Amino acid sequence: MSVEVASLDAPWNRARKTKSQLQEERLGKTEGGSTQINSGRSTWTSPRDNIVGRVYRFLVEARTTDRGSYSISHREFSDLTKQAVRADLLPMIQLDIKDQQLAIIRLRELDQLQNELIDALGRLREMEERHATSQED
Repeated sequence: MSVEVASLDAPWNRARKTKSQLQEERLGKTEGGSTQINSGRSTWTSPRDNIVGRVYRFLVEARTTDRGSYSISHREFSDLTKQAVRADLLPMIQLDIKDQQLAIIRLRELDQLQNELIDALGRLREMEERHATSQED
């Protein structure tokens, strides 16, 4: 019999989870998502402090703030980009500002994802039309 470790958490331990821990759990449960072991701790295998893991094709660095703004420096995003490229992934910062959950990616990746979605929808429509035509025959 297998028991999930998460189910053994006492209510007072779950209530103590930080916003960043809750953010990491949420990202890990995202379709195509996975969390990184020891996120938040710098190690020789994962030098970035808050790399959560992967979501789809992205290496995700998670940030949270209760302030009304958050600054992302060119160097911070460039460093994340270098690490993502080494892992054959794309860089993304997932930022929670108060109740807003944002994903910061480069515009070229947004364009690429949009084009892939448009192409996939076109192929789906073609398949539906072929299926409808074959049903009429």
